[in-house]
Amino acid sequence: MKIKVTILFKKCKYFFRTIVRNIRHFFYLVLSNIKQHSQFYLNILIGVIIALTFHFIEHVKIGENILNQIFDLSLKNYYNNDTSTDKIFFIDINNETLKDWNNPYFTPIDSLAKAIKICIEGEAKIVFLDISLDKRKSEFMSNNSFLNLLINYSKQKEHKTQLIFPLLINPDDNNKIPTIVDSLVTKNQNFHFASPKVSSSSSDNLVRYINYYISYNEGDEPKIALNVALLSALLYNDYSNSMISSIETILLNKKSHSFILNGDELVVSNEDIISNRIKFYYNNNSPQRSHLNYSNRIEFNNITSETKELLKEKIVIIGVSSKEHSDDISPTPLGNMLGMYVLGNAIFEIVNNKQIKKMNWIYAFLMEIIIIISASIVFKRFDSVIAYLIITGSLILVLGPISIVAYYKKGIFVNVIFPILGMGIHKSVSEYEEAISIVRGRGKR
Repeated sequence: MKIKVTILFKKCKYFFRTIVRNIRHFFYLVLSNIKQHSQFYLNILIGVIIALTFHFIEHVKIGENILNQIFDLSLKNYYNNDTSTDKIFFIDINNETLKDWNNPYFTPIDSLAKAIKICIEGEAKIVFLDISLDKRKSEFMSNNSFLNLLINYSKQKEHKTQLIFPLLINPDDNNKIPTIVDSLVTKNQNFHFASPKVSSSSSDNLVRYINYYISYNEGDEPKIALNVALLSALLYNDYSNSMISSIETILLNKKSHSFILNGDELVVSNEDIISNRIKFYYNNNSPQRSHLNYSNRIEFNNITSETKELLKEKIVIIGVSSKEHSDDISPTPLGNMLGMYVLGNAIFEIVNNKQIKKMNWIYAFLMEIIIIISASIVFKRFDSVIAYLIITGSLILVLGPISIVAYYKKGIFVNVIFPILGMGIHKSVSEYEEAISIVRGRGKR
C-alpha cells in the first residue's frame, strides 16, 4: 500500500512539474515573440490608444466640430430628389396674407379656421399648427370661429385627422403655459400637444439637432412631451394614444428608449449628436435645390376647395413664412431658416426613417481592428512618411466610396475622417521613434 502511494505521489509530482515547465515555456515564447516583434506590438498599442482617444473626442466639443464640418459639407453639396418628401405639405402664411390681415402683431386665430377646415375635409392624416395659442394673449386675438370649428370637429366621429398644437413652456419655472385649446385637447383623442424644440451646437449656435422629447411640469406633476416630429411619426404609423402614453412614461423614468418604427429600430435619446441630426431636405432659402414646389406647398391666400385634393393622407404644417413677421427663425448650416421648415425637415426625417444611423457596433469594431493591425504592419515595414501615405491612401480609396454610398443610400454614417486623422498622429509618433533610434545609433527601423 505504501509503495502505491509513493508511486502516485511521484506521478503527481511529475505531472505538475510538466505543467509548470510548459507554462514557463509558453511565457518564454511569448516574451521572445514580443521582444522580436516589439515594434509591431508597440504600433498596435499606439493604434488602440488613438482609437480610444477619438472615441472620447467624438463626444466633446472638438469632436462635434469635426463632425459638423463633415455633415455641413454633405448638406451643401447634396441635391434632394427623394419623392417620399411628398408626405409633407406646407401652408405658408406669407407677407401677402399678413398684409390682407392688416399686418397684425399676433396671428389672428380665427383666420386659421379656414385652413384647418380644408385640411379636415381633405382627409389630411395630421395637421400641425405651428402658431402660438398662448392663452395670455387671447385677449388680443379673435378665436371664436377657430374654437367653434374644433368643438364641432370633436363631435364628429367620422373625421380621423389628428391635430397637433405646440406645447408652450415657461423657461423660468419649466411649467406648461396655458393655451386656448387646453380643455379640448384633454377631451378629444385626436388632439395632441407636442414640443417644437430643436437644439443647436454649442460651438456656433447653428440648429442641427432634434430634441426627441422634453420634460416639463404641469402643476406639481412632472411630465414628458414628445417632439412634434416623433409624435407625427407615431401617429402616421397608427400608434394609439395608449401606446404613445406608455412611451412617454418610459422616457419619464429613463433618458432613452428604443422601439420599432417603419420596420426599423428607432432609438429615442437627446444625447446622440449623430442620429439626432437634421438633414434639411427642405430649404426655403433655395427651393430649387430641395423638394419644395407647388405639389407640397401653398400660400394661405391661395387655399381653395380644390386644395383638398392635395392633402389626402398628408402631414400638413401651417405656419408663418414671413421673415418680417415671424419670430421663429433659426440659424442653420444652410442659412437662416423659418421654424416651420426646420420642423418640417425633422418630421420628414423620422416619418420616413431617414435619420442618420450609426454603423453596427460589430462591423465598426472589426473595421477598427483591421485598420489598427494593417497600420501596425505597414508602419513597421516602411518609413513613417511612406507608411502614412499608403494607409491614408488606402482608407480614402477603399472606405471613402463605401462611406459615401452607405450615407446617401442607406443613411449609415461610416466615420472615415477619424481614422485618417489617427494616421497623422501615428505618423508623428513613428517619426519620434525614428529620431530616438538615430540618436541611440541604431539607425532607422
